[in-house]
Amino acid sequence: MFDFGSLFSSFASGVKGASSMQHLMVGLNAVQSLTQHSQQADAYSRTSAALDESLRNTLTAFDERKGEVNDKATQEKMERAKQAAKDSASQRLASGENAIGGPLAARLLRDIQFDAGHDVSMIEANRKSENKQIEREKSGARLKTQSEKNRLHKPSGLNTFLGIANSGLQIYSKTPKKSKEG
Repeated sequence: MFDFGSLFSSFASGVKGASSMQHLMVGLNAVQSLTQHSQQADAYSRTSAALDESLRNTLTAFDERKGEVNDKATQEKMERAKQAAKDSASQRLASGENAIGGPLAARLLRDIQFDAGHDVSMIEANRKSENKQIEREKSGARLKTQSEKNRLHKPSGLNTFLGIANSGLQIYSKTPKKSKEG
């Protein structure tokens, strides 16, 4: 970090014709400005860190929700596949008991499998849709956090330096000039 203190003390002591009181005023102004700059920098850092932490927590919650969506879809697909297997077994048993065979029995089994496949496809499509929505929400959270960080006032060392230098010049300009007589 730039050492503002030594710069301003050398600036203040180098102002010829300025009284000790004026040097003290420049020094006090420098200390006050540097303290204010430090406080603003600390506040900026704390707020920025809090926004980052909040974003991490939000993204973690979204990832957990995504995991829940995926787990639920997997469970639903497994249950639907089990149900299709049970339905197929029941159909085979019913076909055997009723002496239904050939193309009709095969068609009934294909219908059961088709319906199960359709249901599994719908579950998968819903899972993908929910995951895309979660990703959009994550992106929105990132953009919102960045927007909030962009609105934060980040203190500038250059502005602090210029403010102190301006104060010193104002004090210097008010210093009575010694005439060069004799």
